[in-house]
Amino acid sequence: MVLLAVSAFFVLLSVYTERNIEREKGHISIRFTKEALGAERLKQIYEKEKEIPQMTLWRQVENAKISYPELKRNVMVKSVEIWGDANAVYPDCLSAGSALQKGDVLGCMLSEKAAYEVFGNTDVLGKKIFYEEKSYTIRGILKIEDPVFLRENEKADFSYIEVSGKAGGGVEKIRGVLSAKGVLLEEGAVIEADIFRGLLRFLRLIPVGVLICLFYRKIKNEYYENRIVLWAVRIGVAILFVVLFWNSWCFSEDFIPSRWSDFEFFGDLLEAQIGNYKRYLDIEDIYRDRELFWAFKRTLIVMGIAVIGALGMWMEEKGKDKSVVIIAQNTYKS
Repeated sequence: MVLLAVSAFFVLLSVYTERNIEREKGHISIRFTKEALGAERLKQIYEKEKEIPQMTLWRQVENAKISYPELKRNVMVKSVEIWGDANAVYPDCLSAGSALQKGDVLGCMLSEKAAYEVFGNTDVLGKKIFYEEKSYTIRGILKIEDPVFLRENEKADFSYIEVSGKAGGGVEKIRGVLSAKGVLLEEGAVIEADIFRGLLRFLRLIPVGVLICLFYRKIKNEYYENRIVLWAVRIGVAILFVVLFWNSWCFSEDFIPSRWSDFEFFGDLLEAQIGNYKRYLDIEDIYRDRELFWAFKRTLIVMGIAVIGALGMWMEEKGKDKSVVIIAQNTYKS
């Protein structure tokens, strides 16, 4: 009974910790080691293609310097330059003020660490700082550990692309649109959040499935003579499994072959994903990706504990059943 409670708790906890993965539903991140796409070219794409998902372009500039002349302070930060939605780059990280709006070339955002290093506190909304001899008004504060200065820069070429699309939409349409402009995804790396969501949801079926089977076994042992109850429970369990499987399905359309007998498709897919992963290793550390991977890892650990607990219960129940059989056999012999 204790293991049952522990497993149920960790299953619920895994659902709770997965919330950081769920917010990424339909999100695709594209990474290049060099600057690949500018705002002007993306505008041309939008003019021609009306149904493509919303994209945010951005890049990181290491060892950039911001200054605040009134306190005679110069601080080295990571300059994040964007064209698009700041929330796409730092989701759910706003701690004060507002996110930088598209077209706001006079505003900026600071991380809490950068604000402390420049001003000694984070109550800095509306104050002005200088970057590359230009003045920027602080619009918002980001709750992140890195010292970051964020501004809009429409004239730059960018290394990273954030795509907000439909869940499971895949990257094929985006691939075709970008390749027409000479931006080849094979030269970069792609992170599909739906892959992580799909893996976690399917893994969650293991402890949940064991808990359901244990529940069915207890019902079966108590009502083994009542066929109506047993059949009702069997139908209910079957429906529950179908619902769980259906709700857990959230993989990208790119991972679904036109024919399930097309085994060559899966081989090519695996080879492409391995190549994609190797290319990603050449990309510099990115806060957004780091947080996604950590959320996935944390949920995976919690779910692993739930699986161990559920399997422990299964083995315990099997041991009890075996003991009952042995006692019954010994009783019969005597």
